[in-house]
Amino acid sequence: MTTNSHLHYWNAVRECRRHWRTYAIVCSVALLLAVVTTISTPTNYAARVTIVDESKETDLLIGLSSMQAWLKGKLKKNQGYKDIEIYAHHVMSRAFAEDMSRVKVEGYGMSYAQYLQAHHHRPWWEHLFLSDDDLDPIELINDNIKAEVKTKTFTMRIQVTDQDPVIAAQMADSVRLHLQAFVIGEQRKVAIQQYKNTTILIEQAEKRYRDAQREYAAYMDSHQESLLREETTVEKALEQEYNKAYQAFNQAYLQHIRTKAFVNKPNYPFAILKGATVIDEPISPQFTTYLLVFLLIGVICASWSILLKKKYQLLKGGETVWA
Repeated sequence: MTTNSHLHYWNAVRECRRHWRTYAIVCSVALLLAVVTTISTPTNYAARVTIVDESKETDLLIGLSSMQAWLKGKLKKNQGYKDIEIYAHHVMSRAFAEDMSRVKVEGYGMSYAQYLQAHHHRPWWEHLFLSDDDLDPIELINDNIKAEVKTKTFTMRIQVTDQDPVIAAQMADSVRLHLQAFVIGEQRKVAIQQYKNTTILIEQAEKRYRDAQREYAAYMDSHQESLLREETTVEKALEQEYNKAYQAFNQAYLQHIRTKAFVNKPNYPFAILKGATVIDEPISPQFTTYLLVFLLIGVICASWSILLKKKYQLLKGGETVWA
């Protein structure tokens, strides 16, 4: 069975080699198509910004015990809007693209969406299916902005593509600034809400502490000379409740101070490892990629055509295997 399979394989190879002229034509057509596609595709440039999450370095330890501070350093701290992966998801969202569409483009006096509608060029074949009115600048902006995260190093690379390298660099820097403003705003909202929550908790803890203090003091004043066992038990219970209330109030106070510090502290969600620069070398179109794709499609189609034709001839002649 294996021998027959090998024979069929080499017979197929020999049959394809007999049609070398067909493959030569396929290669010529693939080369021509790659050249036409490359010439017809507008040139795109990319600008990149690399940032690193530094929330770990700027996090506060106010109000934490030594054990809590140690645990905070051991556990993952990048959660919610402190997670750099959340940054990447937000950058590539449509909502972020809508924000970027309103950014003013320097030197053009118009928004980014208006700039794309006026200056963005499409390949000629797209005009066969879509009119200029069908161009969605928001979707185009969303496609132009990409983010790649490296979780081991907590870094993120933002890439913005455009047909003008200067505009690509401007928009890459604008993406960084908008992301920073968004993260700072969201983290401040969380900090303010946490501060409000601890304000309520400290009021409740203080009320409990004051009530326990008054009850304990009143009982001690009214039972100064009593030595009854039952009264001693009540005294200890009141004293324990007073101590617990005091500890709870003290902890609530520390948490309140901590959340207040988070509200007032300067917020730097990430640092810039590499700023946006104008890159003169285009990232597309890529002639080699187009050529390989057309060659692959052409060779596969030609091979199947040759082999199916041979198979048909064999079946027509009453043969089941190649000679």
